[in-house]
Amino acid sequence: MLERDVFAKFSLKVDKFRSQKRLVLGNGLENESLPYMVWSAGQREFVPLLLGFYWLMPPSAVSRRGDINWVVLEELEMGLHPKAISVALLLVFELLKRGYKVCLSTHSTQVLDAMWALKHLKEHKAKPEVLLDIFSAPTTANMIKMAEAVMRKHVRVHYFDRESGITRDISQLDPDSEATGNFGWGGLSEFSGRANDAVARAVAKREKITRMTFQKAVDKIPQLNGAFKAGMEALRSRDASHINAEDTRKICGSIDLDAAYTPVDPHGNRWDYGIAYQHINRRKEVVYWVETHTADTSEFKVVIRKARWLLNWLKADGRPAATLERDIYWVASGATKLSLGAPQRRQMAEVGLQYAGSVLRIRNRR
Repeated sequence: MLERDVFAKFSLKVDKFRSQKRLVLGNGLENESLPYMVWSAGQREFVPLLLGFYWLMPPSAVSRRGDINWVVLEELEMGLHPKAISVALLLVFELLKRGYKVCLSTHSTQVLDAMWALKHLKEHKAKPEVLLDIFSAPTTANMIKMAEAVMRKHVRVHYFDRESGITRDISQLDPDSEATGNFGWGGLSEFSGRANDAVARAVAKREKITRMTFQKAVDKIPQLNGAFKAGMEALRSRDASHINAEDTRKICGSIDLDAAYTPVDPHGNRWDYGIAYQHINRRKEVVYWVETHTADTSEFKVVIRKARWLLNWLKADGRPAATLERDIYWVASGATKLSLGAPQRRQMAEVGLQYAGSVLRIRNRR
């Protein structure tokens, strides 16, 4: 894995030049090697770290070096490709297996993604092979033993708040939490989140026309005859609990799109609800198209298909409603197993879909 993901099919070796020895990257050919000065920045940063790993891992019956208990690693991701970061994390796991305690400082969302995954795999008593699969690591006997050992360890994550100078424990790594540092994981995923939301809003194509309300739009759609309800009465009670409006009096009405289209599209991936809200800084109502669905990576394709169904509906039967300003939200109906910054969230943004967590909070001011 080192040769494949860190050294690009080269290997680290000692080259003898006259009376001197030097580290080079070789490809097996006697006269072809790359000296230190032409290595990538990531390789130059990583090799001293790798030598430190090797020193801490004696190839003898003794698994640890002397009386060393703690290993402190600062930003092991420096200059490395994401695949190389995965290799570095596997080396960290080997340290844990050997009984070391490891303290990592990082600016990498990938490191937090790994800790988030490890937390959930432990909670659900997953097999060690599942952890190895995340890192594209071989499932040899030694690797499985390492994964088993790591899944018995305890992980704590702390966020250093630069503004207040306070250190906060965010070990839950809960994207639904409103606690400082939890949402956005200490700011590491904030840019990605803002980028995804911006693209999602652009894709949503929020257009306005004069004198149009959500109720009037619904009344123009034959299949929604009788579907418009006051407030959030169209929502099932278990789903309504996931919507928190700052002023419920400003909820202009709602529809159960899923129920209305079940008779004519029983096998389609139908969208759930539409909820209209009158914000104090908007002249027209804003429609929140809401899908309450399990927030699990395995459900991505289903929710994406639902979002596409909604967009196609807004271009066809739902054209009157398409003229209103809108946002499209996926609201978690249960436990969240969706990692922030995951590539799937970019796919969500491409169809105008935003993730609200377990509760969609609608503020008075938009």
